[in-house]
Amino acid sequence: MRRAAILFILLVTIGSIAYQAPYIKVIGEGWIYAPAVSQVGGRYVGALVNISLIVTEGSGNVYVSTSPLTEIDMQATAQIAARTACNLLGLNFSKYDFLYMVRADSIIVGGPSAGAVMTILTYSVLSGKPINRSVMMTGTINPDGSVGQVGGVKEKMEAAISGGAKLFLVPPGQSVVTTYSYSYKKIGPFTVRYITSQKVNLTKLAREKYGVAVREIGDIREALSYFLGVKISEKESVKPSYPSTIETVINEVNSRIKSETLRILGEASTRKSQANPLLYYTIVQLIAKANSTIRLAEQAPTFRKMLLYRESLSLAKEAELLTYSETSDVLEKKVKEIISDFSNLANRTAPCWCDACILGLQYLVQAEIELADAEKMWKESLLDALSAASKAYADIFIAKQLTEQQAGKFRNKLIASKDLLTDTSAILAYSQALVQGPGKSYLTNARILYDLAKKYLLNGEECKAAIALVESQSYAELALSYEQALISQKATQNILERSRAKAALLAGETQNCSMLPAYYYYLADSSRSFQEKYLYYRLAAHFSQLLSGNHIVSYTQTHSNNSKEKPRNPITPSQPQTEAENEIDLKKLALLVILIALIVYLAFRKH
Repeated sequence: MRRAAILFILLVTIGSIAYQAPYIKVIGEGWIYAPAVSQVGGRYVGALVNISLIVTEGSGNVYVSTSPLTEIDMQATAQIAARTACNLLGLNFSKYDFLYMVRADSIIVGGPSAGAVMTILTYSVLSGKPINRSVMMTGTINPDGSVGQVGGVKEKMEAAISGGAKLFLVPPGQSVVTTYSYSYKKIGPFTVRYITSQKVNLTKLAREKYGVAVREIGDIREALSYFLGVKISEKESVKPSYPSTIETVINEVNSRIKSETLRILGEASTRKSQANPLLYYTIVQLIAKANSTIRLAEQAPTFRKMLLYRESLSLAKEAELLTYSETSDVLEKKVKEIISDFSNLANRTAPCWCDACILGLQYLVQAEIELADAEKMWKESLLDALSAASKAYADIFIAKQLTEQQAGKFRNKLIASKDLLTDTSAILAYSQALVQGPGKSYLTNARILYDLAKKYLLNGEECKAAIALVESQSYAELALSYEQALISQKATQNILERSRAKAALLAGETQNCSMLPAYYYYLADSSRSFQEKYLYYRLAAHFSQLLSGNHIVSYTQTHSNNSKEKPRNPITPSQPQTEAENEIDLKKLALLVILIALIVYLAFRKH
């Protein structure tokens, strides 16, 4: 009787603890079809993949379960899809956990082409908006919300139609695709394969053969209107005010760079006859190129002048260093002076930074990368090492001039938040999974900057870490967009138009705290190449978000729901548990385990 009473008390206690124990709150769940490509008998065929999603309260974790197994890029795709959907809804990604389950009847090829569809699904689950099942699409999702091109569009269209789609959405420029047919002919002992290519208009084919519409879309916001009946209108972008304060500073700095360049060119010209005869012609070429670059700078638009003057200073310094090639001890001393200048400038600290100071820090970050390159190449290729050291010298000189400026009314201290670090990591991983061609060089830059940012964080250098992370994001996005821009002139134009509009919008919104984004906006406008334009537009956008303390783009939304399904009410997650609450939960769990062990002991103890 006594034992029964004890057991009863223990069971009541356990029940009370279990009732109060923490639980996972499910925000929502849903599913969607994603057209994919599968390889069957040596040829590619379309297939439908079922992607389901459960969203819970959490801390920004993304889990992917696939059956059968898919390529690793599916994980990176899910990360970007979840983040993009949260950005569009203005939600904090780090307060949710996402579990994607991908199911297919056969092994599918790749995962990025489901990125746009996964973003639609995530938006639907988070907002409670039902999906129109008569719409399907293919396309990658880029961090800025644009939809990227994919392969196997014709096969995916056929799979979508077989699954009941009445509207099939494709990336820009892919409503017309090229298909290939093969024929074989025996010629003597050899078999010759002939390849015939043919342009196929998918819009015409789908309409005439299946009665299905095919439409091109360039942005995930367009897709949302078809899938969910949701209209997301970005605020009207207005060209930001001209950053005249920064222009004044840069004009002064340009004058100093030019003077320093001419001084060094004078020394190099005087000493060139003392150089190694084998290097004499190289020195003459460097001096001539530095002079011609100065002339280009004098004719360039205001904000491009500094880039060209920087190049001329680097060339002049390289020529001067080469004149000491016969005296290795003096040459080594000259390089050590550059390193010493960097260390002295890098050790300076300030509680806050004006726009010019932040720009100066960017040059200092670049100088650190170049000095590291010079150190690596010193024993392998002296000429390459001196070239890198000369670039570092130019960047250190410019950084010093800019960080001495206190122009303008704005003071900002950049903070490298945990969100900024994880965002950059996700974008970098996604780009590495997708970029296989000419964009790889920009990925290398992104990786170097990301690793440097982590080092800065360990050293407590928040400002430089934030700058390195922003630049890393921008280079990773450039790697993605550059490969897509190579597809066609239309793709190039679309990418630049979108990035310019977003840069204008965000730079305009940040003018009350910084003119640095506007500086990058106008620098992009005055640039010629796609790479420079896109990079500077992205820097304008990212610095706008960083300086305003907001990593989530704000949009004005109007919703219309034409579906007959009854939507769920969107749920706002509760506040995350504090450390004290977590400690209490662990104590409860430990007590629960002890009580269960005691029950088992009492129940089975021999009389």
